[in-house]
Amino acid sequence: MTARLSRDDDEEAILRVLAAAFERWPAADLLVPPIDHLRWKLRSHERALHFVGVIDGRVAATRLHVVQRIKVGERILLSQYGVDNAVLPQYQGLGLMAALRDFGWDHLGTYDMAYFVESDHPRMLALAPKVPVPLERIGNPVEVLSHDGSGLPPGRGSRSWQIESAQRFDERTDAFWHEASRPFDFIVVRDEKFLNHRFDRRGGTFEIRLATEDGRMLGYLVMSRTSKRRYIADLLVLPGRLDVLEALVRDALVGFRATSAKSVRCWLPRHHPYRDVLERLGFRPRKHEVAFAFEPYRATSDELRFLHNPRLAIHASISDSDLV
Repeated sequence: MTARLSRDDDEEAILRVLAAAFERWPAADLLVPPIDHLRWKLRSHERALHFVGVIDGRVAATRLHVVQRIKVGERILLSQYGVDNAVLPQYQGLGLMAALRDFGWDHLGTYDMAYFVESDHPRMLALAPKVPVPLERIGNPVEVLSHDGSGLPPGRGSRSWQIESAQRFDERTDAFWHEASRPFDFIVVRDEKFLNHRFDRRGGTFEIRLATEDGRMLGYLVMSRTSKRRYIADLLVLPGRLDVLEALVRDALVGFRATSAKSVRCWLPRHHPYRDVLERLGFRPRKHEVAFAFEPYRATSDELRFLHNPRLAIHASISDSDLV
């Protein structure tokens, strides 16, 4: 096998590998053809690198990456996480993924770190290294909260601001992001460019709700739908605006009750300023946690050591992964 960086003309071949390796790819319910979803994912950032393994002129293995900028303390670091590691069935068990992994080490040093959710997909676990790579876990565990739509407490009456649907995030978003991110020492950069790519219709089925007042953005919530349930894919408000937070979540729950979905789920760190509001509205933690981990590259272990703090001021959501 020859390992190399992917090219634009590999896209159809990459899609064939993914379709053959997974029972269903992509797993999300989409409004666009799979090739459009793949092209969207391949272009998460201008510095995203993807690796392919070629046998007899044919792409036989893939190792793709999503690249994000992350606010880490007062710095902005460039981070990546691997997605859609796949090998054609007839070549599985021959060491292709290990060879791609070795090839990748020469290139991943272009990033500051990796930040990712450990996958529990059986096909991904089968491709994992036989000798586990030691991972550094985020200290403040991310939990899955769930709501069945019942028992929603009464609202808090009138307000001077409004909640409205939006197709895209606009020029107000960057100023909002700079203010809303202040309470957090670790958060994926959620500026206008990032949010419009992340919640593009090629990525999934999303509904954007904005809270605004006199032209100013106070917060947003993004819902993602699947056939069985709804997810609060992302949620962010200005510091101290728990009234906005509550109204956005309540708005989402009222909309959910008009659907046939069984539950609404939200990923949230155990220690987080939004936690009390969600629990008061009826969200309850499920039994399992989400394993967020990181790996230092150009940033050193000493620089990232504070991420082990069990009360780390982290904002994390399911949209930090490619699961919705």
